[in-house]
Amino acid sequence: MRKINDKYQNSNDKINQNFKFQISKQNVLSFIICHLCLFWILCFGICHLAYAQDNAKLADLTKQVMEAKSNKELYPALENLTDLYFKENKYNEYIEFLKSLAEQKKELAAAAGYYIALSRYYQLEHLEEAQLWEEYFNQGNVYRDELTGSLKKSISQIDASDPLGIYARILLWKFHYEQQGSQAEAALVDLMDFASSYAKETNDAEPLKSLADELSAAGEKAKAKQFYKIYLDRTVSSETSDDRLKEIAAGFYQQGSMDLAQSIYDIYTAKIIQYPKDKSLPLLIEIAKAFAYSAEGGSAYGGKVKGPSSPVYAEKIFEKIEEIGGKDAFSEDLLYLRAINSEKIKEYGLAKRFYDDLATRFPQGPHADEACFKAGIIAAYILTDLDEAKSYFEKLAKKDSVSPQVISGLYQLGILAEWVNNYEAAKTYFNKLIDLAGANFGESVFFANERIKEINAAKPMEYNLKSFLDAALKPGPLSPETSRVDLNVNPSGAGAGSPVQIIASGFSGASGCMSVEMQYLWSGDTGKDMPSGQQASFTAQYADPGTKVIGLVVMSSSGVIGKDLSLIDIK
Repeated sequence: MRKINDKYQNSNDKINQNFKFQISKQNVLSFIICHLCLFWILCFGICHLAYAQDNAKLADLTKQVMEAKSNKELYPALENLTDLYFKENKYNEYIEFLKSLAEQKKELAAAAGYYIALSRYYQLEHLEEAQLWEEYFNQGNVYRDELTGSLKKSISQIDASDPLGIYARILLWKFHYEQQGSQAEAALVDLMDFASSYAKETNDAEPLKSLADELSAAGEKAKAKQFYKIYLDRTVSSETSDDRLKEIAAGFYQQGSMDLAQSIYDIYTAKIIQYPKDKSLPLLIEIAKAFAYSAEGGSAYGGKVKGPSSPVYAEKIFEKIEEIGGKDAFSEDLLYLRAINSEKIKEYGLAKRFYDDLATRFPQGPHADEACFKAGIIAAYILTDLDEAKSYFEKLAKKDSVSPQVISGLYQLGILAEWVNNYEAAKTYFNKLIDLAGANFGESVFFANERIKEINAAKPMEYNLKSFLDAALKPGPLSPETSRVDLNVNPSGAGAGSPVQIIASGFSGASGCMSVEMQYLWSGDTGKDMPSGQQASFTAQYADPGTKVIGLVVMSSSGVIGKDLSLIDIK
């Protein structure tokens, strides 16, 4: 290495003295080889050091396991040892160690059996994710049998005060549940019985929280709440300070344990509403903002995603804020957050009230046009109050400034006039839209021109749009297969040009599922390409900002099955 560096130094000296120097191919090759060797040595050294450190840790943890005199000493060491083996996907090696451990120390056999099962569980998951299909199909059933056999053997050896009894039963139930096996129900019953006994035998609450988390994730909300309550009773007492309650609740919120977070926030809010108004309101507003809807899927305020949202719980806190501080407690931004929060959980009556308040109290604010337009849409197509709806749209149409909602309000006035065969009024609204839009709002201009063409050609209104207006504005008898149709939009707020997925789902009261022979009549702001009548979902993109209105009527051979509407906010 030193010689190559000397050559480069001499070369520089000669260049400075205006001499030419040319490096031979051999010099370049030597330089590259030398640096590659150095790189390999460094990499080998780093890898060897990491390997040596892992080996030292492995030896230390193995020693701790072998010398453990109680479960309190054993379980943490086994957890760390498990992490070390799992990090390298060394499941078989770990299982061999655990089998040897069970042979050498019979008192550790139950714990070893649980970790053998846990290893097989994650090994099967790893084989699927890594697509190692040869081992998966050749050994999968062997691994599954060993998993269930090890768990059953361990469970038979565990007494009612050992937390391993809960974890082993959770794993057994979870395995059968995910495999959709017939033994899942029996495993759940056994798990619940053991957990109830465990709760009586010991004050250790952490395994009960783990159980509640797993039950909640599987949709067993009622069973989860049973153990969340026990957990809360054990960890939160009447002596727990308000600040500590807030800290605990915020911790569960950040972890995504929403049931626990909300339960503790309930205790916390019950205390803080006793504070003077100037102290309680800021604390309640902070909680409401944390749980309120955001387009990104988490709760957000000021553009920062802070954690999972729960709009229903947010409205519960908003109600407390209103009870204490009245309408004056809501700033313009907070009132907008409450309105859009209610809209997204389809509490349309509440949403309209809040949008109306927003437009009335803050007529010059940045949300005023959106609030006025959405109040009109809800009045028309949810509450079927056409006169009130038109008053909102007319208010927008009279504005001097042009906003996306002014343009959309004119379009709504146009289609409502066309629907009642008032064609001259409809054309007036559509033409005003086109004039105000100028070179902007191309999507709205396109639809306005389509409606004008219909009127000029004495053609009926586009079928899907008329079907939606008929279903929404003059509800008639529904088909015998009546279903509740839900539109879900993801995300319900997006930037211009971003994809937005619109999905229809339905639930039939008669048969539990919707008829196969269904027709989806999409209307409104469907984007560039109109989805077909066979599509229950589609992806749209929007070039222009504003509030996009999606309407859907679902038909069968016997008539209208159901309808729904959704609003998409494009920024």
